[in-house]
Amino acid sequence: MAISDFIKGAPMRPPSHFIGPLAWWSDSLTCRGVERQVVHSARYFHQKKKNITLLCRTIASGGGNDFFLEDARSCSRVLGFSLDVVDRDLFDEARGIIGAFVSGASPVFIDSISAYAAWLLRVRPRLLHIWNADHLEPLLAALIAGVPNIVIAGQSLSPAQRAPRGFESINDRTAFMILANAMRFPHVVMTNNSRAGCTAYEEWLGLPPGTVRLTPNIFDLAVWPRPAGAQVADLKGALGIPANARVLGGLFRFVSIKDPELWVSTAIRVCATVPDLYAVVGGDGQELEAMKSRIADTPFAERILFPGPIRDVPAFLSMCSVFLHTAHVEGLPNALLEAQAYEVPVVTTHCGGAADVVKHGKSGFVVKERDAVALAKHVEYLLDHQDFARSAGRAGRQRVTENFSPERTMGMLWDVYSDIFPGDFPARTAAKEGTTCSGLEVVGKTCPLVSIVLPTYNHLSFLPLAIESVLEQDYPNFELVIVDDGSTDGTANYLETLDSPRIRVESGPNTKLPAALNRGFALARGEYLTWISADNICLPHFCSSLAGALSAFPQAGFASGGFARVSPQGWILDHLAGAVSLDTLLCSNSGIAAFMYRRDVAMQAGEYDPRLEGAEDWDMWLRMLDVTLPVSVPHVLYHYRLHDNSMTARLSEKVRESSTRTAFKALHRLEQGGGIRKIEDCQNRERALFHANLVMGSRMIQPGSFLKHAAAGYLAVAHGMRPDDLLALGNYAVALFWQGQHNMANELFCRGKAQAAELFEALQSACAKQQRNIGRHEFTCPTLQCPGPEESELLRRVAASQLRFTDY
Repeated sequence: MAISDFIKGAPMRPPSHFIGPLAWWSDSLTCRGVERQVVHSARYFHQKKKNITLLCRTIASGGGNDFFLEDARSCSRVLGFSLDVVDRDLFDEARGIIGAFVSGASPVFIDSISAYAAWLLRVRPRLLHIWNADHLEPLLAALIAGVPNIVIAGQSLSPAQRAPRGFESINDRTAFMILANAMRFPHVVMTNNSRAGCTAYEEWLGLPPGTVRLTPNIFDLAVWPRPAGAQVADLKGALGIPANARVLGGLFRFVSIKDPELWVSTAIRVCATVPDLYAVVGGDGQELEAMKSRIADTPFAERILFPGPIRDVPAFLSMCSVFLHTAHVEGLPNALLEAQAYEVPVVTTHCGGAADVVKHGKSGFVVKERDAVALAKHVEYLLDHQDFARSAGRAGRQRVTENFSPERTMGMLWDVYSDIFPGDFPARTAAKEGTTCSGLEVVGKTCPLVSIVLPTYNHLSFLPLAIESVLEQDYPNFELVIVDDGSTDGTANYLETLDSPRIRVESGPNTKLPAALNRGFALARGEYLTWISADNICLPHFCSSLAGALSAFPQAGFASGGFARVSPQGWILDHLAGAVSLDTLLCSNSGIAAFMYRRDVAMQAGEYDPRLEGAEDWDMWLRMLDVTLPVSVPHVLYHYRLHDNSMTARLSEKVRESSTRTAFKALHRLEQGGGIRKIEDCQNRERALFHANLVMGSRMIQPGSFLKHAAAGYLAVAHGMRPDDLLALGNYAVALFWQGQHNMANELFCRGKAQAAELFEALQSACAKQQRNIGRHEFTCPTLQCPGPEESELLRRVAASQLRFTDY
């Protein structure tokens, strides 16, 4: 799906049209954590005399979509969607807008957005609170209709942390574009129920730290009474569990993101060592039958039970001795709140906001290893140490009481509404607490002077926005040096109108970008240096983030951050992490747009090379990384505009020539200094050298690399060290094919097909299709994926040594 001009033709109605209720959107009222939070929150607002209209895609009884319907109706007005509520003219009007907005989307997706927009135009909400950030259709519908206030509630981590599970109904790239652009509107606010979720969405969408508001889940102990002993006994009897048996409990949907396989594997291990234990997990879902089959032929089939959805949750939890949670990722798990509320000690995987709920070693255990053995050991410890288990249970209830009470959590949501409707939601008398999960500050007592050089040549149409973005920095100590490199489009006249003590202008004849940069930095007075392009945008935290990273890590001389690529109109298309290292930057310019470096590092590296126009920046980064360490900032700091008049677009052939020379020079410097032969720290040096040659050679032969000529040499070493390794075998064959050594390449392909026929057949076929690009940069044959840090001591050490500024 491609995004065109964002919401072109919208909004359909002005803000004055929306004089209706505070509307909350929930996909359904089924038995899940999000829906439970919707109802609990609506009850709190109802008690505060704030009326909520709950809009649901479906509340039909099929599939349990009405599980919380009666509870919801007791505290809010509930409206279910049907075609009867859609005005056909409004639907057609909305469809015309959304049809121009996206291309390649399914008709169902487009029709859903159009129908919801028409519905919202009838309901006329003055605010729409969408209780799950994954529901993109109502979000787009609200933007198109013109709803004047929108709250997006993230109830989990971002799709970047949920990969490969991500969004359920739409690809992650489209989801990113929709949410990243939606968050640029001042009337859109995002919340999340855990600190981990706040940070995850900020990093994924490129939002400044502190943008996403923290609104934890509500847990009202008053509506979760302790069940009578007979009630618990009856449930045990109904499940066929002996009265004195201990119970390992769990509550989740049987879907991959909850990892039911890990839960069942752990339960089997614990049941094998604890004879009186029964393991019971409530819930349903697409993987339930597979789990039943998983234990059917085991000795524990009568002791591992799957009763389906649990309606009497208090009685269920009250019969549990230990509660086990095995999800891959979570926002803030309601099940963990509920278990601790009933004084059940918890064992959970380290998923999302689990650490917000469970105090490791106090109310249970947060286990980092996703391993049934490790989880089983922690469960068994709690079963074997009853005094500690009881203490952990009491600590869990106290933690829920203090941190997730309606007064605290709903007060934080009230603060969000107070900022939107200060008249209707008076600010609380107590100071706001925790409404944001982070706040970036420059490390240290002083703020070093930052010099920002801005070279420009005939970019007057974009230049004012670039300058404005610099002047709006939240960093207090910077200067802007503008170098007009002989522009003929009126730039000089515009620059004469600027009146800021922070700006200095250097004008002269056209000398091309590298020389213009050198002229600018000759005038720079800062301790920290950076430059930006005239057609791009610095976000307000650009300087403070990069300067903060350099101040926090004195050993690092080069800082880089994430950046978003935007359309000519400025709409976000995607974003890149911007993290760099010498080994990853060696073969190709992987993309650095937001960066800053120390003056002394620049002096060691030298000036920008005028002979390398189009790759002068890449060459400089490589020379800097020869003499200093890098540090990365995991947030988007910069918008890089893609348009036909950019230098990269205009000088593609020249850029390629400059890039080839840059890569050759960098490789020569690396090899002259000993290169990968200098590996000494790893316990298994032979294995480390193998991985170093394999990874280096594989990167060199990948599409986009300017060092394909050197790939075969490194891969030959790796193949010689381990002739039977399929990764080395396959990638060496690709490198030989690029060199035109077809006989040797085909011999290796045949050897590979003897062990992995389908894989090597595809690799050989892909190479054959690149016949005309042999020996050329355009060669784009895929390679076999190299091992990651989990498989290589060397790569683990490299990953662990990378510096990341996250002290927000």
